[in-house]
Amino acid sequence: ADAIIVKVFERGSWKDILEVTAYYGNEKIKKALISAPYLMEKTIVFASQLFNIPLSSFKCFTTKQHHPIL
Repeated sequence: ADAIIVKVFERGSWKDILEVTAYYGNEKIKKALISAPYLMEKTIVFASQLFNIPLSSFKCFTTKQHHPIL
């Protein structure tokens, strides 16, 4: 379920997000997104605003690697 939730939030449409949220519920969605090992930055910001979760709560936000431009 967590992989499906992450994939829908990363690549799905608004309709897909609403459907997955209706199916799994807000708490399951929050847990899956907070514990995801990787999310695109726009997905983290979107989920943070949608569910009112601080950015620092996301595992992938606190462990992301810095890739300097060479």
